[in-house]
Amino acid sequence: MTDAQIQITSLGPTFEAIGLVLDLLSRHPPFAEYRLARIGAAVRRQLELRQNVAAVDDAGRLVGYVGWSYALPASATLWVEDRGPLKVVPNRTEAVALTIVVSPQGDSIAAMVRQARLLNPGVRVYFKRSYGGDLRSPRKASIANAGS
Repeated sequence: MTDAQIQITSLGPTFEAIGLVLDLLSRHPPFAEYRLARIGAAVRRQLELRQNVAAVDDAGRLVGYVGWSYALPASATLWVEDRGPLKVVPNRTEAVALTIVVSPQGDSIAAMVRQARLLNPGVRVYFKRSYGGDLRSPRKASIANAGS
């Protein structure tokens, strides 16, 4: 699947969107092992606040999702380093933590992350990436995002 075959969009707080995102997450580690209350609350908040982008294929199927939360840089740094929980703040700050990133094929992840960065100019973007059952080490980092 190439970027030309998918549309990157933001999802709103509809029952359909919640169902589609939770269905996608339920089929892919590590999210498939999460408690519904935990992952459901995070998705619901991201949809309500439009802190997300999604990849939709030509057939209208959800094939990827990236959701984020605003946080203070110190908290996001500790979260990335697995030294503390992410403390979410209600308003835009200097840090955005990509807390949910999933795409079965992986092809749409770069396009979704690019769009998430465009929607959050001038802030540092923090993320952790695991590769499911793959033997590669998890990737943890932050990216300085260009201003608008």
